[in-house]
Amino acid sequence: MLITSDPPQEVSEFLKQHPMEVTVLFDTRGEVGQLYGVRGIPNGFLVDRQGKVVYRSLGWGRNSFSELETEIAKVLD
Repeated sequence: MLITSDPPQEVSEFLKQHPMEVTVLFDTRGEVGQLYGVRGIPNGFLVDRQGKVVYRSLGWGRNSFSELETEIAKVLD
């Protein structure tokens, strides 16, 4: 899921340039960001089946995808 406070037109253009299957939630008032304490972008969260945040990342780097895969595997075990 992609949660953004960006205008819908900007998100649409981004998704045209970077096609992906993703549900988009427009957080126009920043309520979700405040709820989760977002202080930078991109900010990622992995939530387990009980709704608990079990992994959090800030930024995106060379190893980010593999780190996320590792954390997902832990949740699925």
